[in-house]
Amino acid sequence: MLAAEGDLLTYRFSHAHPEREKRGQVNKQFLDPRGARGGAGKGMTVAEVPVVLCLPRISPNEEVGWRQFVGMLELWLDALPPGLRYAVQMHNPEYVVAEYLQCLRRRNVGHVLHHDTTRSLLDQVPGVITADTVVVRREARYAGEGEEEWKLGVMATVRWCLERQARLYVSVAEETVLPATLALLDNDLAKLSPFRRLQAA
Repeated sequence: MLAAEGDLLTYRFSHAHPEREKRGQVNKQFLDPRGARGGAGKGMTVAEVPVVLCLPRISPNEEVGWRQFVGMLELWLDALPPGLRYAVQMHNPEYVVAEYLQCLRRRNVGHVLHHDTTRSLLDQVPGVITADTVVVRREARYAGEGEEEWKLGVMATVRWCLERQARLYVSVAEETVLPATLALLDNDLAKLSPFRRLQAA
């Protein structure tokens, strides 16, 4: 996966921003479609990995409602370079409403599935799967938390993707987590191999 992040995707600059004049200021270029074609996905080809648009959390104090956000996101997505696979990494659960999901589905853009202390993968599949490319992420700060929910969530996601022939990308911080999880799916994954279909049946 290619993570696209930076100033264009940030609503308000942090107070630690390297450019002093930007510190604490609202970003006037946030999701500006005029900057989309020269930003995320530039130089990529359709055969390569998906571009994950990493949107930092917008504070509730900003009073940016989901309608305003979805409106800006639609214009941004429509201006992105065509022919690539995209996924949106959201840190504002309150924006994940029906209109947001419909916005992504109309454009075959994925919604990144997070595993953390508040959102189980099982609670997200299949309702928030919006594209034929599915991205699952587990950050280092959640290592060791909700192990059983993580395994069951990955299993459900893999099986959903197998049934629909969707592409699945899993990003984990701990190197030991993914092999142990995929070991539980041996029979399901074996169905993808023509040499092991009889064994898996």
